[in-house]
Amino acid sequence: MEQRPKLRGIPDEKILEARRLSDGKWVFKISNRKGPGDFRVSVFYPETQTRLTPSYAHFAIDLYGKLCRNENAALFILQGIEEIYSGASGATDVLSKLNKSNSLIQIGNLPGYSVEYTFHVLEFIFMQEEVTWERDFVQLRKPLPQLRKMLVRKGFLTNDEAKSKGSAIAMHLLRRVVRDKIHPVAAMREVLLRI
Repeated sequence: MEQRPKLRGIPDEKILEARRLSDGKWVFKISNRKGPGDFRVSVFYPETQTRLTPSYAHFAIDLYGKLCRNENAALFILQGIEEIYSGASGATDVLSKLNKSNSLIQIGNLPGYSVEYTFHVLEFIFMQEEVTWERDFVQLRKPLPQLRKMLVRKGFLTNDEAKSKGSAIAMHLLRRVVRDKIHPVAAMREVLLRI
């Protein structure tokens, strides 16, 4: 097994988890200082020795490209993302199921991010959103933000999902792009992302 690369400026004790992808990229959970359990997601590209901090907006754009190429495949990927989001399975389990059913071959040739990258990075981003939601809203007993109330009123989120899932906004964005075929820019504006 290949040894995890050293990240410049990041002490080893700050690395909470590292996953090596089949293409050689590494996905990291790196301890952050905003509170207990807080972390950031970082992807290391060994060929260029660079790091990227991914966001769910990147995946909205990527999934739109996949949707334009093959609608059924994009919906299939969204189904896998939903499974990860719900907590029913982790990225590794979803990829294993897809591999066993030979579905990965059908969706693996789409442009943009690999399915493996998408599932592993989004799994970490969803975890990160849960930590932030718990810290910033649940523990402080803050009222539900207006955006979430609006998404419940419009039927995009259930009341329970809006209150309990930190990653509900991220998942909503991805659903709107793939399932509802909304352009990523319009979908990002809808969830008040600064673009």
